[in-house]
Amino acid sequence: MPKQLSNIFPTYFIYLYIFICIHNAKSVVVHKMRTLLSSICTHDAKSVVVHKMRTLLSSICTHNAKSVVVHTKMRTLLSSICIHNAKSVVVHTMRTLLSSIFVF
Repeated sequence: MPKQLSNIFPTYFIYLYIFICIHNAKSVVVHKMRTLLSSICTHDAKSVVVHKMRTLLSSICTHNAKSVVVHTKMRTLLSSICIHNAKSVVVHTMRTLLSSIFVF
């Protein structure tokens, strides 16, 4: 991952999650999120990118754990992403990665 991208990656990812939580599921933002998660999950599981994603998702979901946004909207969103195009290798990889963090 380029150095500049690694510096902005966590911030960009958090903002993207925030936008997704307040947007309709058919929005361009959700489509971009799917694309981002797909590209992240095609990397080797031991890569820095996947490690950052796991760390970031864990911190988002443990932060303010009683929040309705975290518990309801976030899980609903991630569930819908994981069942989208369920036969693809990318989605299978993503489901495996997310299942170690979330209990749907």
